[in-house]
Amino acid sequence: MKSDFFDAESFPEIIFKSVIIERSNGDDYKITGNLTIKNTTKLVIIPVLINDTTLNASFTLNRKDYRVGGNSWIMSNKVKIEVRLVLH
Repeated sequence: MKSDFFDAESFPEIIFKSVIIERSNGDDYKITGNLTIKNTTKLVIIPVLINDTTLNASFTLNRKDYRVGGNSWIMSNKVKIEVRLVLH
């Protein structure tokens, strides 16, 4: 993989550390935390829906904030991230 993308050899981990978890309404929460990709850390707010068996999150990042993808004119700067965890 090209080093201007994730460069997993040099940066093998993407790390999210929560700072605040707040209930918005019912099963809706906001998780605020620090997201680190390629040694760049940004504070992000992730809306999360938690029920008895799943945790679902969907949010958008600017890939250029994390130096992912270089200066592509084909690739969008906005990347949608979706997470689904099945809870047992």
